[in-house]
Amino acid sequence: MHTLLTTRMPNQIASRFYAAALLAVVAAASPLAAQLRTPPTVTFDSIASANIAKDRTIGAVVAIVKGKDTLFLQQYGKADVETDVAMHTDAIFGIGSITKQFTAAAILQLRDQGKLGLDDDVTKWLTDFPTGGARLPLRRLLDHTSGISNVPELTQLRRDPNASRDTIYAVIKRYPLQFAPGTAQMYSNRAYWLLHLVVEKASGMTYQQYLERMIFEPSG
Repeated sequence: MHTLLTTRMPNQIASRFYAAALLAVVAAASPLAAQLRTPPTVTFDSIASANIAKDRTIGAVVAIVKGKDTLFLQQYGKADVETDVAMHTDAIFGIGSITKQFTAAAILQLRDQGKLGLDDDVTKWLTDFPTGGARLPLRRLLDHTSGISNVPELTQLRRDPNASRDTIYAVIKRYPLQFAPGTAQMYSNRAYWLLHLVVEKASGMTYQQYLERMIFEPSG
């Protein structure tokens, strides 16, 4: 049974852009039913409703699918607070940071294939990346302890359809590490953007090709 929960988070209220968090739980129907004292539909309805009521989530769409059968599909809260638009089940959510799990999976697959190591310094793959003399293993990019911070400049640049990868990479390289790798933790979109370049160099494929061939096609 596959459970899909998409939500719009409170810190996105001021934005016209939708952000989403994705929770995917895959389990056999009988073990899941055995673990829950109440039916899954009731459980997820309760979770979603409670989060809306407590202002933890602005809007959500919950679906429970078994095979080709949709057992539960329900919307909650608002799709847009500013214009008071109610959520609907066919709402389109921004992909947000959902891609990070696939980037991490790709890096770990390449590790298992012997094509890279988590302790490889990032400069082994991105030879011109400035680390200020610090050693920066790939594992530090994975767990947000790299010292690579987010910068407002990139937020606008990523929305520009004409912005090239070289331009984005040049902006990323301009900013020094905020702390020595491994000494603190700070969520970093930039670090994961760099990891997708590592995936390409280690695999010999584009990021999109790698995910399609090595993750999406095998998983059906």
